[in-house]
Amino acid sequence: MTHAKLCSTFLSLVLIVGAFAIPQQAAAQQAISWDTLAEVDYEQVERQWVLNFSDDVKALDGDAVRIEGFIMPIEVGGGQRTFLLTRNPSQGCFFCDNEGPESMIEVHAEHDTDFTYDAVAVQGTMHVLENDDMGLYYRITEARVQE
Repeated sequence: MTHAKLCSTFLSLVLIVGAFAIPQQAAAQQAISWDTLAEVDYEQVERQWVLNFSDDVKALDGDAVRIEGFIMPIEVGGGQRTFLLTRNPSQGCFFCDNEGPESMIEVHAEHDTDFTYDAVAVQGTMHVLENDDMGLYYRITEARVQE
């Protein structure tokens, strides 16, 4: 095989692989808003409350997402791997600001995350929870946290 043919083949492979990599990178950057997550209501059906998520929210289930918020630790000590991400800083009393479950996300981080009062960006896989035992609506797994 000549040098020119080898270079041409290599370039073709790079372009083909690159074509598949670009959509995955774009999907990882799908920014979501707290306003979108608030698109949920509930109704009582036979003595049980049932959540009704908007189609936009349902479409997020299983997607790679990015959202900004504030860390609310759920355990004492540094290096949190599981914590709540909230729409607003909690100031120690989460429900004092009339916030509900739609304004928090349970986060399962890949690495220890230190608490900060500053907003952070979280990227990971979004899960819409229709019947969580703890009353949560959302969870992000495989999360990476950026300050």
